[in-house]
Amino acid sequence: MVRRRRAVVILSPRNLRRLAAGLAPWVARGWEFVPVPMDQPTGSVLRIISGQKADGVLVEFDIDLVESVFAFGKPTVVLFADLIVDGAVCVNVDDYAVGRRAAQHLLERGLRRFAYCGRTTLHAPERMRGYRDTLREAGHTVAVFEEAAGAGASGPVWQEPGERMQRWLLGLAAPCGVFAAHDSLGRTLAEGAARIGRRIPDDLAILSASDDPLVCELADPPLSCVALPWERIADAAAGWLDRLVNGEAAPDDPVRVEPDAVVTRASTEVIAVSDPLVSRALRHARDNLRTLASVDEWVRALGTNRRQLERAFRAATGESPYSALIRLRVLRARDCLLQTDAGLTEISEQCGFSRPEKLSHHFRRVMGEPPSKIRRRG
Repeated sequence: MVRRRRAVVILSPRNLRRLAAGLAPWVARGWEFVPVPMDQPTGSVLRIISGQKADGVLVEFDIDLVESVFAFGKPTVVLFADLIVDGAVCVNVDDYAVGRRAAQHLLERGLRRFAYCGRTTLHAPERMRGYRDTLREAGHTVAVFEEAAGAGASGPVWQEPGERMQRWLLGLAAPCGVFAAHDSLGRTLAEGAARIGRRIPDDLAILSASDDPLVCELADPPLSCVALPWERIADAAAGWLDRLVNGEAAPDDPVRVEPDAVVTRASTEVIAVSDPLVSRALRHARDNLRTLASVDEWVRALGTNRRQLERAFRAATGESPYSALIRLRVLRARDCLLQTDAGLTEISEQCGFSRPEKLSHHFRRVMGEPPSKIRRRG
C-alpha cells in the first residue's frame, strides 16, 4: 500500500474555506491536508507543525511565519505572495490581470471617466497598474484614491467611509467607473456614495475584486466583482507541493493564476451616454433583450421614429441602433457563458437571438472568438 502524503495547511480561516474545494481532489490522489488556522500566536502554529509528520507545507504569506516555517526544512508553497523565495514556490492570483479585467468591464459599459480606490499594501498596487495601463492604452486617465497602508484585504468586510473618501467621491465627474482593489473597499465606497447623494450605477459604477458574497451580495446595490480563482489557486498550490516532494526544483518566478470572469451585478449596470434618447433606448433594450424582436419594435416602444434614433445613435456612440442592439445581446450572452452552465440554445433565447447559429455568428464578429473559447477560458 502506498503511503499517503501529508501537508500542513496554514491559512487564515477565510482562506481555508475558499481553498478547500480546490484541495479536495488531491485527497483522492493520495494527499492528506491538516488545516492550521494562522490567526493564533506563531508559537502555537509551529508547535502544531512540529507534532505532524508532514511531507510539505502550504502557508499563507506572512513574513515572520514563513521564515519560521522554512526552519522545518520541508517542501513549502507560499500562497498569495509575488516574492521569489529560495527553494519555495510562491502561488498567487495574477493581480495585474485583475486590474486589466476590471478596466475592460468598465470600458464595455461605455464609460469614459475612470477612478481607482486601493491601498498601498498587499495586492492593490499591481491591480492598480493593470487597471491604469489598460485605460491608458484606450486613451483615458484615472483618478486615484489610496487608503492608508496597514488595512489589508483580510481586514473587516466593511469600514466607515471617511470624510476624505467622501470628498474624493464628490469630486468625480459623473458618470464614472470606479474600481476598488478589494471587496471591502467597494462596499465602503458604495456607502460613501450613498451618504453624499451619488447614485450607483448612474453617477458611479463601482466594481471590486474577489467576489465575497458576504460583502458583494449584501451591498446596496449588489457589487459587480472580478472573481478570484480560488479553486485553481488551490489546485496549483497542491500540484506544486506534489512536484516539490517528488524532487522537482521550484520555478524561477512566482506562479500567477489568471482571474475568473467579472460577476456582473447592479453596481455596474450603467448606460453611460449623454443623449437622453439613446440612454433611454439602451435601458429599454437591456431590460427587454429576450423579447425585443427588431429595431422597428424598439422604435415604436420609444415613441420616436427610426431616422431620429439612427441619427442620435450615430452622434452618441458612433454605431447604428442595430449594431448597438447586437452588441448588448452578445455581452449578455458572454456573461451567461461565464456565469452559468446553460447551453447555447437556452442562452440564445435569453439574449434574443432566434437560434444558436446566429448567436455564434455575431459572437465571433463582436468578441473576435467563438462562444466555446470564452466558456473554456472562464
